[in-house]
Amino acid sequence: LTGEIPSEISNLSKLELLHVHANRFTGTVPQLKLKGENYSSIIADCGNPSDFDSTLSCPGCTMCCNAKHECDVTESQIDSGEKKYTYIGFGSVLFALLLVPFLRTIFTFICSLDQNSTSTSNTYLEIGEDSVYIFFMSSSSIAWVSALAVLATQAVCFVFFIDAAWLEFDEEEEWEYSFSCPRDNTECQNNSEVDYVGWIFLALFGFIHLTCDLLNGLRLVWGASKYGFSMKGIRMFIRGFFLFSITFLTLYATVVYNKATSRSNVDMILNTVILLFVNDLDEKLLKSLHAISPEWLEKITSEIATSFGGSARTNIQCTSMFHQLSTKNQELDMKVQTLECMRVCQASRIDDMERNQAEIIADNTNLQKKIVEFETETATEKEKLTNVEAQNQQLNKKIESLESELKNLKADLQTLLNSQLSMKVD
Repeated sequence: LTGEIPSEISNLSKLELLHVHANRFTGTVPQLKLKGENYSSIIADCGNPSDFDSTLSCPGCTMCCNAKHECDVTESQIDSGEKKYTYIGFGSVLFALLLVPFLRTIFTFICSLDQNSTSTSNTYLEIGEDSVYIFFMSSSSIAWVSALAVLATQAVCFVFFIDAAWLEFDEEEEWEYSFSCPRDNTECQNNSEVDYVGWIFLALFGFIHLTCDLLNGLRLVWGASKYGFSMKGIRMFIRGFFLFSITFLTLYATVVYNKATSRSNVDMILNTVILLFVNDLDEKLLKSLHAISPEWLEKITSEIATSFGGSARTNIQCTSMFHQLSTKNQELDMKVQTLECMRVCQASRIDDMERNQAEIIADNTNLQKKIVEFETETATEKEKLTNVEAQNQQLNKKIESLESELKNLKADLQTLLNSQLSMKVD
């Protein structure tokens, strides 16, 4: 069907169901109030991608379908107000994080009225030494640019994922429609295969991968107040603030993007792994810098250690040595794997050779048996041939004897004939 849906349809007071999807209607579907309304009550082609340049408008629809005959409930759509509240909520969390060091400073001042206590300044420097975010505690502009570049890359990636996770039926987004509404059925079917197993894996991966960074970020922000409003305190606060913020953004992006696009447990695990990999870019960059320019990295870490205390230098050097040992261990593992592969190949070749040798021995045994059988048959044939030759010799002798007797008979017969002829002549 084509054309526009007449506005008079809204006057049908007893209408309970309106399915006008899988058609080519344009314009706007009138507002309707149906009896016993559910998510399958009003369905129209108001989703994207659409067959038209301007998508069918249906503010009262309970379900919108697109040109691919995929549908989803309109309750899943995120309007501009909800987007604003999302940004406000995220901003509120970060603002609360900003207040932490000030509250800690006030609390420390109140406690110092009763007792004077000092605490070590190096405890918080052991946190997150395997990330380029430690560069925020340096005075090097190149180190800061490196850390900010990774931070910006991670933030932009996560914002892309979050923006793609919002469903707006009048725009094409990454949102995967999870319903199908057959024409021969009044109820729509949910095709999503995501169950509690997928969400359990997401929660497990998130807890294992992000909990440490979240807590470390809070610890750094909390510990920044120990230095007051000095440059050291500001640098430590910036490091903890960015570490917590990007980790919280990772968690939020992972949840909303999986909710929007995952339609199976495998999709959810795959999306989670990809987003957690983006969260690890800061650690991957530090390892790359250690491989590219270990001298420069040692210079930066030594400068940080000098600014914040000697024990931190030891910890950072230990981290550097740990990276070196990890690299060597990886090389050794690769060599061990290569040797193991060679051993397996050699063992396979030996097995093949033994198998071939066994086959050759079996073939030789069979050949020897055949040779013995052939020799036996040859001996038998020779014996038979000898017997035949002996028989032939005997027959030859008999033939000679018979020929001699035949000659004698012929002579006797001739004599007899001659005698008879002479008798007749007389």
